Amino acid sequence: MQHPSLTLPIQGREPNQVFIYLMHESDSVFPLQTSVARPTLTLLIDPPQDGHTNMAVDEALLAMAAAGELGPVLRFYQWSPATLSLGYFQRYTERVEHPASAECDVVRRASGGGAILHDRELTYSLVLPAGHPLTARAEPLYRAVHQALIDVLAERGLDTRFWDEVRPAAPDGRGADEAYACGDTANRAIPSAKPVTESPTPRAQRPAPNEPFLCFQRRSPGDLVLRASGETSTEPAAWHKILGSAQRRRHGAVLQHGSLLWGRSNFAPELPGVRDLAGTKFANSDFAPLIQVWSKKLAKVLDFEVSTGGSSPAIATDPWLVAAREKFHEASWLHSR
Repeated sequence: MQHPSLTLPIQGREPNQVFIYLMHESDSVFPLQTSVARPTLTLLIDPPQDGHTNMAVDEALLAMAAAGELGPVLRFYQWSPATLSLGYFQRYTERVEHPASAECDVVRRASGGGAILHDRELTYSLVLPAGHPLTARAEPLYRAVHQALIDVLAERGLDTRFWDEVRPAAPDGRGADEAYACGDTANRAIPSAKPVTESPTPRAQRPAPNEPFLCFQRRSPGDLVLRASGETSTEPAAWHKILGSAQRRRHGAVLQHGSLLWGRSNFAPELPGVRDLAGTKFANSDFAPLIQVWSKKLAKVLDFEVSTGGSSPAIATDPWLVAAREKFHEASWLHSR
């Protein structure tokens, strides 16, 4: 199935890159040797859309990649109106635990983790087809995407860190709150030799006892955290989560999406964003420069060439998207738990 208006890379029609990787003790992935031709990472930048549409597009892109109809895609999008997204395993009745978002639309994600209030934030999704080296295990892909953002924010003078740098794991290997996932730590549930094929979300993203309702009040080792401008305390409580991600897998293909908390929302006033913590270093919410730099750095890490593919409305009539729209609009999906 081809989509000329998007110029999306179709699996098998572009030279595949050969990677030889060295797995470092930190689980970072370093390409040691590659072929000359680099594959294309298609960049999609969508206008703000409702929650059902946003989740349907991510689902459709994953389905197309799993069917071998789509190559790597990086998508950035926003939400309108403000929407509360529940993790796949969360009960719908739990939303009463957060009265500030009571008037917001609600959707259920296909990935696990805690609820996210999508308002003053930027969401990304990365879809990789089966066979890419970073689809084998969850953690290297989480950290590749998050490290690229660390580098972007460092250029603005922000000291963004992984949560496990702020609060290292205990000697017995258990990190503080590491069962809480938005979710990272999921690599522990996905053996590299036997990747999950149809699980909606890794086991580590499923509910743990007494975990907070909101994703940004949970902590996982690979989450990104930031201190307020002028704050010098090294205590974990001084660091605020600004980025968390989750994954879904289908027939070897992977969808990873995550939310970058940009500013404090009236619907979740307890959560400060990058602008609140950084002060005047980010004077507006124009995401275009951020997207440009972040996508280039991520493509470099993954060793892709970036190709601008427009926006996802160009596949509005694609059967995969039509089916996904129906699913996310169904009350039975929203109230499935």
